[in-house]
Amino acid sequence: MATFRKRGDYQWQAIVRKAGFDPVYATFDTKKEAETWAMETELSMGKNRYTNKDDVPTMAAALEKYLAEVTPHKSLHSQKSEHKFAKVISASPLGQKKLSEITPNLIITWAMNLHTEKGNSGNTIRLYCALISHLYTIARDTWRMRDLDNPISAAKPSLPRSSTGRERRLDKDAGECGLLMALLPYPYSHMAALALETAMRREEIFEITVEHVHIAERFIHLPKTKDPRQRRSKRDVPLSPAAIEIVEDVLRHLKNQSKPRQRTAKTRPHQPIVNNGTESTATSVTETSDYRKKRIWSSPETLNAITQMFGKYTAETICEDLNFHDLRHEAVSRLFENTDLDAMEIARISGHKTWSQLSRYSHLRTDRLADRLAGKKR
Repeated sequence: MATFRKRGDYQWQAIVRKAGFDPVYATFDTKKEAETWAMETELSMGKNRYTNKDDVPTMAAALEKYLAEVTPHKSLHSQKSEHKFAKVISASPLGQKKLSEITPNLIITWAMNLHTEKGNSGNTIRLYCALISHLYTIARDTWRMRDLDNPISAAKPSLPRSSTGRERRLDKDAGECGLLMALLPYPYSHMAALALETAMRREEIFEITVEHVHIAERFIHLPKTKDPRQRRSKRDVPLSPAAIEIVEDVLRHLKNQSKPRQRTAKTRPHQPIVNNGTESTATSVTETSDYRKKRIWSSPETLNAITQMFGKYTAETICEDLNFHDLRHEAVSRLFENTDLDAMEIARISGHKTWSQLSRYSHLRTDRLADRLAGKKR
């Protein structure tokens, strides 16, 4: 129930009391404004959508809670990115404002400053805003701050645009594929070759373990893909004959580096060694490791090292503008051009959930399409 009282000559105070909620107070210039606010507040309370503004955390505090409760369920690469983005957002003017105080205009001003003053690209700003947007979704749906409006939705049309998607393909006439394999040392050459054969993402290739490689059944199992929170995130990637050769070669390298070491137990002459309560004259013990849990790559140890080394070895060559993710685009395009697989089958291999996502990765060569129109087979 709402009550109103006049405060001085020019202000009205509204007080809303409802069972299950603390009393709420607000002051307005006119009684009509106070009545409108009281009606909206009572309606929100009745629908269990009311959030006391005093209980709303600042952006920095909300991000800290998000990093503790939500981020750990994401991939290691996503965790590192979100910690980095959260640090920048918390240190910005948005950090000390409550979630309920952040408006679309504040988001636009902050984003434009990142773009013009800090030199951040439209895509980087998109990633910042994606984190903020999901933070508001979690705050509403999980933390029960149901009155919060997501400022990103209204600000999105005015934010700096991301650049158009890359369409970099390997130049067949220039022999870029062979040159790339010659430039890259092991294991980066094998990672690149596997990306071209399977269309797997950099992170997916990096995290392959021995137990998830099924040579006899000709597939690699990926327990976590781009969004591990989705039930359909698991994926089995079929292996072509060329991909099988690549994986077998990688496993041979790993086995050579994982051979059990022999440790000789030094004893005095005729001194027995006690094993499980029995005496033995054995002089060596074999140490074994949990081989199946190992990543198939003995190096590198970090995901970003792949990008760094890829850039290092392709610098000052015709491949210098090529990045590792371009190989995924190339692989998807080759599946369309060189096989009879349909779009659904290719999406099953690449892990794309929708046709719009898949189409962004398929950059078909015009001459190949012209050949098809002329009746040429794949």
